[in-house]
Amino acid sequence: MRIYETHDTSLVDQIVLTTNNQNRITNRNLRANDQVQIDLENAFNIHGYFYERKPKQFLDQSVDSERVLPNELVGQSFLSVVLKKPSDGRGRKYKVWSDFYDSIFMGYGVEPYIVSTLLVRLCTRWLGSQGLTADTDDTKRNLAKKGAYQVSRIASYFWRGDDSWKIDQEILRKQLSTLENEPDSINSHFGNAFGRLESIIAAEPHYVNDLDNALKSYTLDEQINRSLYTQS
Repeated sequence: MRIYETHDTSLVDQIVLTTNNQNRITNRNLRANDQVQIDLENAFNIHGYFYERKPKQFLDQSVDSERVLPNELVGQSFLSVVLKKPSDGRGRKYKVWSDFYDSIFMGYGVEPYIVSTLLVRLCTRWLGSQGLTADTDDTKRNLAKKGAYQVSRIASYFWRGDDSWKIDQEILRKQLSTLENEPDSINSHFGNAFGRLESIIAAEPHYVNDLDNALKSYTLDEQINRSLYTQS
């Protein structure tokens, strides 16, 4: 048994993070009490959302599940859409809590987190509602099942017109309002984004032959960027 006595709450978090070698606790759980996570939970509340720092945090509370945004989904969405790394957002979500933790969770207002997460959520639902997940074409079907983060990244650019997120807060609030009140207005951008992603994949036979690895490829991220910046 090892006992620590301290009144420094930040030291408590550091001890938990650095000494937990025995219990099967995820990095997400270890980060749950970081001050930045607590600050985000409070900031999400301002917009009427519940930022889930810990799994099942709001399970026994009378809250609308549609307003609950798990911090893992938030991190993956932000990494994919705002930081333009959908390959990591989809295929390496563990990096949310390690390599990209500071880049994701520090230095932005709350709106980009909510906007990017709602985009991914709406995109995932759109992909499921179009019959694409049952398409006879293997590429279309697998992109619909596995490419939501890439499609969201592209759709964000089409909808917003650029990749700038450190902008006037009022603009971001208007974009958030659109996602909340006029979600169907984004559907055409999802359709165009899906088509753009499909064309990028189709141009590279090795992507078509191994789509799962293609969607984890940094090279694909770069090709998406080049396509957006030269053709949109």
